[in-house]
Amino acid sequence: MPRYNANLEICQKLTEFFEKPENHDLRFFQGLSVLGMIENQHIDIMCIKDNFHEESLATIRNMKK
Repeated sequence: MPRYNANLEICQKLTEFFEKPENHDLRFFQGLSVLGMIENQHIDIMCIKDNFHEESLATIRNMKK
């Protein structure tokens, strides 16, 4: 799957997630965390691990259902 198509699929999955009534009040980054797209790391301060190097197709596979 080309990266462009994978990116569009990620956008679609995000749209479906945020359209669910139970997710209407979540902030965007909370949604990303719930879906497993970013990882919260607590050391001395709150840090967010961004998988910027990950290919879009891998992101789709790693997203929580």
